[in-house]
Amino acid sequence: MNKKLAFLTGLFLICMCALMLQILETRVLSVISYYHLAFFAISMAMFGMTAGSLVVYFNPTVFTSERLFEHLAWIAAGFAVATMVSTLTVISSVMIYPWNGLFMSTVLWLKLIAALIPPYVLAGMGISLALTRSPWPIGQVYGADLAGAAFARRLAATHIVLDGGDDLERKTAHVARALADEGMIERAAIWCEDQHHEQQGEALRDYLLRRREGEWTLLQDAEILARIVDEADAYWREVEHGVHPAAAPSAARPERRSGLLARMRNFFVGGA
Repeated sequence: MNKKLAFLTGLFLICMCALMLQILETRVLSVISYYHLAFFAISMAMFGMTAGSLVVYFNPTVFTSERLFEHLAWIAAGFAVATMVSTLTVISSVMIYPWNGLFMSTVLWLKLIAALIPPYVLAGMGISLALTRSPWPIGQVYGADLAGAAFARRLAATHIVLDGGDDLERKTAHVARALADEGMIERAAIWCEDQHHEQQGEALRDYLLRRREGEWTLLQDAEILARIVDEADAYWREVEHGVHPAAAPSAARPERRSGLLARMRNFFVGGA
């Protein structure tokens, strides 16, 4: 294969993979932890690529034009391995939450930084070498760089849509609507206690306390709470229309029970 074609193809691929990794990491971090960590992933990508470029800049005797292909070969291989290790480390790590404490939060931040940076350092080294040590016209080299980045953006967007990005958006919107009204959440907690689901009722009240204190809730936890609120809301709608599925159809009057919810139910179903 022609050396120039191999060089431009390799540069295209490493630029494409580096940007795809950055885009996908923003999605991964926003799902498994807080959404604003997506911006942290972008910052780490910029930091790592800058560090890689500085390694090349401050070692001109090591990274010479004569050994360009030799260096690009091991850098590309290292980038591939670092990408796999970095991704596996991030998705298998405990993320950063306020209840971790100062010491544990610091350790987790350092671990996250150490996991995110290495692929970008190697990508920065490879791209810097290609742009500064290449014997071919800089316009062609830079064009391959930009083409790889442009293709990565399109490919990553397609991958996210195919993987159910629209479903995630609809699910998030539904959860937000279900948990928007604190009054509905309070009524759902009362319904849980009346149905002897104390654990669910306690979870709803804990959510309200954390929400009022400005703390975040993970999407998978919020989805469970939203499902409870939906069930309670369906129950209350039946009560308002004078229908109670749990009432015994053969009884002339339903059994009287204590509690706020029970008194309201007895009023609507069996009379005051």
